[in-house]
Amino acid sequence: MTAISVCIVGKESVLKEGIKSLLARNDFSITADYDGLARIPLEKEAGQPAQLILSIDEEAESLSKNILRLKSIYTQSRLVLVSGNSETSVIMSAFDAGVDGLILSDISCDGLIGSLKLAAAGEKVYPASMVMLPAANGNIAGQPDKVEGYNLSRQELKIVHCLANGEPNKVIAHHLEITEATVKVHVRTILRKLGATNRTKAAIFAISQGLAPAPKLAQAR
Repeated sequence: MTAISVCIVGKESVLKEGIKSLLARNDFSITADYDGLARIPLEKEAGQPAQLILSIDEEAESLSKNILRLKSIYTQSRLVLVSGNSETSVIMSAFDAGVDGLILSDISCDGLIGSLKLAAAGEKVYPASMVMLPAANGNIAGQPDKVEGYNLSRQELKIVHCLANGEPNKVIAHHLEITEATVKVHVRTILRKLGATNRTKAAIFAISQGLAPAPKLAQAR
């Protein structure tokens, strides 16, 4: 099996050293080590630093700005955070900025390795505290025509499930056999009904409120 390359980021700590040791024993290869996201070179000619950029306990103050900068340059690298901060606002701002996964630092060793492998494979990874909240019934056919309290139609609920799974408009349109333009109209309506400013916040809110199940493959345990 080819090792998954990892650029590990974070100030030296027991947690960072423990994660480095764990990765070395589980089919990961650490190709770079920086003490902060802002330290990673941003020149395009530098190439992709690794399959995974793994940031450990990054300062929340500059987190969103650094995520946006890195994702705009290293488009092929998956960016995952390991954090002890479980505040909903921090989690939402990280996903809003484009992070591909956020793992709380109290996760088990097996859970961490499994989550990182899912992230490397292209899955979104949400905190266990979020995905283990009560989820809506996955049987769309059994859903009511309206969702009480949010006034979502059956079609809108289907799209909310797709958003929670991280699907782009093109994929949603294919699944539901409608046009992308129609999907865009529905998404705008969903954002208004849920009081969300973008699709990422709508997805996280829907999962937390039980309007949609979290992605099955991305549930960190």
